[in-house]
Amino acid sequence: MALTSGTNLGPYEILASLGAGGVYTALVQDVKKEILALFKSLAEEIEGTVSDCACGEGMMPNGIGERFAQAVADKDARALEALLAPDIDFRAMTPQQFWEATSASAVVHDIIFGKWFTATDHIEASEVVGTSAIADCHRVAYRLRLTNSKGSFVVEQQAYYSVVDGRIGWLRIMCSGFRKWSDSTSRG
Repeated sequence: MALTSGTNLGPYEILASLGAGGVYTALVQDVKKEILALFKSLAEEIEGTVSDCACGEGMMPNGIGERFAQAVADKDARALEALLAPDIDFRAMTPQQFWEATSASAVVHDIIFGKWFTATDHIEASEVVGTSAIADCHRVAYRLRLTNSKGSFVVEQQAYYSVVDGRIGWLRIMCSGFRKWSDSTSRG
């Protein structure tokens, strides 16, 4: 009986002939399905956490960097603090100022919501504009559109971070500052 590629013999599928002597390469179909499912799962995980993405309002992915950006956009101090290690190593640069903190509470309450985005700043829209990984470091770039008594603004921040025990333990942020914005302003 001649076996050709794709022929099934019980739980085995013939993949190829290995020579003229009738020796064939076979793979158990169930194992093949498990391997394919694993590769598909890994591909989806990589696509959702490492590749660049542009997400519309309310469409942010759910990686820790994206959750950080969403908590900032939502002005959710509790969620933001929960993402940060209690003894975080934090540094940031905004136009004309450098920032440092060594506790999650100081990052959230004293800096991000104490100085950068206060109660008078109303965040109207947000988007993650890119994510990537650099060795053991990750990056999330996000843009916020907001208004306050001085007008409409757009802010973009690049956050570089490392995760320790499921929380952000090392964080560096570079901020564009509040840039004047209107519907006719180019976003690029």
